[in-house]
Amino acid sequence: MKKFVALMLALVLALTAVAAIAETTKSVTSGDTNKTTTTPAKTTKTTTTTTTTDTAPAFYIMISRSASRVAKANEEIAKLAEAANVAEYFGKAEEIAAILGEGEYKVNELWPVIAANYDESMGDIVATFTFATPYEDGEKVAVLLSVDGEWSVFEGEAKDGAITVTLDAATVEKVVESGALIAIVNK
Repeated sequence: MKKFVALMLALVLALTAVAAIAETTKSVTSGDTNKTTTTPAKTTKTTTTTTTTDTAPAFYIMISRSASRVAKANEEIAKLAEAANVAEYFGKAEEIAAILGEGEYKVNELWPVIAANYDESMGDIVATFTFATPYEDGEKVAVLLSVDGEWSVFEGEAKDGAITVTLDAATVEKVVESGALIAIVNK
C-alpha cells in the first residue's frame, strides 16, 4: 500500500510541473446573478470566472501558485506518501467512505487554495476546479479542505472533466482569512 501511495504521489508531483503549463480554469457562481466578470489569473492560460450581485471587487476562489503555498502543499504530499492509508491520514475515514463507499482511495491532486472578496450575504459557494487529472462525468469524489491543519470533507462531482463542490459560508470565510489546501480523493 505504501508503495502504491508513494507511486501515486510521485505521479502527482510530476503532474504538478505539467499543470503549470496546462490550461486550468476555475469558476465560481454565487447567489442570484446579474454581473459576470472574467479576470486573468497569475498564469497566462488560467482564468477565473466569477458571478456576483454587486459592484464590489469580484469574489474568487482558486489554486494558488505562490511558491510558499506550493511548498506547504509539497510538504503535505511528502507526509501523505508515508501514510499507510489515505482515509486515515486525513482523519476522515467515515466521511470519505460515506461519499465514495468502502475501498482503497487515492489522492491525485493536492494544491493550495486562496479566496478573496467574499461576503457572507453570498451564502454557499459552488466552486469548480479543473485539474490535470481527468475525471469522468458523474464521478463522485471527496473534496478535502485543510484550513490551519484541520481537514473538512465535502462531496464533489465531476462534470466536463472538472470537479464541482459546494462550500458553506463558514468554510469560505476561513479560506479567505488563511488560505487552505485542497485534496481530491477518489477510488
